[in-house]
Amino acid sequence: MPFKRLVESVDTLIEQGKITETVFGQIGNCTYKPKHFNFVYELSSEAFEERMRLADKVIAHAGIGTIVMALQHKKPIVIVPRMKKYSEHVNDHQMDTAKRFEEQGHILVAHTQEQLLEKLSLLETFQSVPREPHIDDLTNRVRSFISQ
Repeated sequence: MPFKRLVESVDTLIEQGKITETVFGQIGNCTYKPKHFNFVYELSSEAFEERMRLADKVIAHAGIGTIVMALQHKKPIVIVPRMKKYSEHVNDHQMDTAKRFEEQGHILVAHTQEQLLEKLSLLETFQSVPREPHIDDLTNRVRSFISQ
């Protein structure tokens, strides 16, 4: 689903000179076309991972795959969760994902353009808590679910 709110916010912050770094974006099927940063609609998973590897900072929606990849590559990341009320997703599960990762100290979360700018400035000194996958916990939860 389109995420015009994020794409437009980043473009506006660049236009205002509030984001000065070079920005590249994968914008999906967004109808808004950025004027101030290079973008593609879609990258292959290999190209996406290469872009992640080369990035200094990441701004993204709260998709679990994107968050985990950024953390694996030790990239500071600001998340803007997609929201149902803006027709950006079918429900607000990204709000829950963002909240959980933020509470654990892995990411910064913004909900507005103003918060995005504030959180981007915090990325300069943000120290993400390393994420340790809990495979045993997941295995036990799956076993418990299956045995019900």
